[in-house]
Amino acid sequence: MIETSRLEFKRTCSDEIKKEIVAFANSDGGDLIIDVGKPDGVSGRVMNVIRDAISPDITLLTYVKITNQLNKSLVHVNVSKGGK
Repeated sequence: MIETSRLEFKRTCSDEIKKEIVAFANSDGGDLIIDVGKPDGVSGRVMNVIRDAISPDITLLTYVKITNQLNKSLVHVNVSKGGK
C-alpha cells in the first residue's frame, strides 16, 4: 500500500497521531494505520488522545480497531470528514 492524502502509516504511536487525526477530520477523512507490537495498549492510547486531546470532540467521527495483516498486529484508525 502507498500513502496518500487519505492513508497514512506510522511505525510508532507518537504525539504526531493527533495532528494526523485532526488533519483527516478537517479534510475528506482518512485512515491511519499504526504498526505496533502491543496493539491493545496503543489502541487505548489513541482513543484517549481522540477523547482528551482534541477539541472540539471528534469521537463520533473516529473508529479504532485492531487488525492482523501479514502476521502483524495493526491499529487502524478511521476518521470521517468533520462538519464545518
